[in-house]
Amino acid sequence: MVLQLPRLKTVLVIFLFVIGHEPAQATGQDRDVDHKIVELNIRKTITDGKSLEISTLKSKAENLYSMTAVIQVENWTRFPLLSGEVHLYSGTTTSQPPNILPGETGCLALRKKLAVVYGTSGTVSWEVQGANRFLVVMWTVPYDRSTYSNWMAVGMTKKWNTTTVPQRTSFYDQMYHRSSDERITFSRKEFHHHAGPVSFRNDEEFQIIGEMTSFAQAVVTVTFQPDRNNYRYWYSEIRSNVGEPNSQ
Repeated sequence: MVLQLPRLKTVLVIFLFVIGHEPAQATGQDRDVDHKIVELNIRKTITDGKSLEISTLKSKAENLYSMTAVIQVENWTRFPLLSGEVHLYSGTTTSQPPNILPGETGCLALRKKLAVVYGTSGTVSWEVQGANRFLVVMWTVPYDRSTYSNWMAVGMTKKWNTTTVPQRTSFYDQMYHRSSDERITFSRKEFHHHAGPVSFRNDEEFQIIGEMTSFAQAVVTVTFQPDRNNYRYWYSEIRSNVGEPNSQ
């Protein structure tokens, strides 16, 4: 499922100036306060625009199944996220990963299988068209809630140098149990009593922010955006609202 993001306009203009072009005379404390306020406003703007679709998927999953994961990905870059693939370690899908164009949000839902003692876990990935990388999200919602917690990881494959898109494999075992290597780099986080998002940066090109609820019916939110200083990778509407850096 795909939803066009609302026009971010003034909030995003403020966001970009605070994060990437803050005045030299501002103190570190001032920037921290402004950053938090602006980010809250951005989150509220985006959530209001997509709340109907997300709540529909979430409500449908909660009404039918006891253990689910609804994953939503916001694309703030100029690169389309195409050819989504799900690689399941446990569970099954209830919807497929859509293409997510610049300025859009894509959603998919997953659940545990009936009559089994496993939750839902796996990876979903998209080709970042034009960047020669895959964006990869790992999730796990365990069946045994007394022993295990929800986990998620976000990362990207290393850039490939061929004209052919390489074949994908499941990165679940690596992203859940092990660490980054020459194929993929990522950040991982447990979501139980641990507040705050998981954050990943790749080669000063992209940044990925991920959050996950700690419940058996989990909601995973991912924001795919350029690195804070990589202005040319922003979605065109954001760039047009701000203007070229150093042009003031």
